[in-house]
Amino acid sequence: MLKRSGDASPLLYKGRRVSIFPDYTTAVAKKRASFGDVKRQLRACPGVKYGLIYPAVLRLTLPDSSTHRFEDPAVAADFIKNRVKKAVMPPPYMLESEARLAELIVDT
Repeated sequence: MLKRSGDASPLLYKGRRVSIFPDYTTAVAKKRASFGDVKRQLRACPGVKYGLIYPAVLRLTLPDSSTHRFEDPAVAADFIKNRVKKAVMPPPYMLESEARLAELIVDT
């Protein structure tokens, strides 16, 4: 079925385009899901690009264009905590001053 769907392009059903994708095995799906917390942390890191490469390898591209790959979510989380967040997140006092500035803008 997958081979035939790839051969017929585009695949249409009742005039609408249909895409068919192979499912991941249970082991691969679980391994990919194990990076969920790490990906949530990365969403809060401006300038950091990331993605999962098959089967389950997290690839990070930092703002300085350096790339890193992780097969273990715990190692990736440690790297983010110790290297990424310190490099791309503003210091806490800046966040506090921005919050105070936002309050001043709202009050005026």
